[in-house]
Amino acid sequence: MIFACGKCRTRYKLPDEKVSGRVLRVRCKSCGAVVHVRDPALPVERTSAVPASEAEWFVAVNGQQHGPMTLASLLSLAQDGTVTKDN
Repeated sequence: MIFACGKCRTRYKLPDEKVSGRVLRVRCKSCGAVVHVRDPALPVERTSAVPASEAEWFVAVNGQQHGPMTLASLLSLAQDGTVTKDN
């Protein structure tokens, strides 16, 4: 699984079997932020609605998953053309 830090956008890769069926906390080596890496096959359990601005977002770019990230980070990727409705 490929994912990026939601704060500094440093990209990382973990073997799929390390993430399978789990939610991991990974500390970014560049900025120190904690990144939650979640198996996308896990059901999402929410006890209450989370505002979009506080939610964790995931996006697929050319078939590779990125996230979790903040809405601000996702909008930044859309503005610079990294994320489009077609990829």
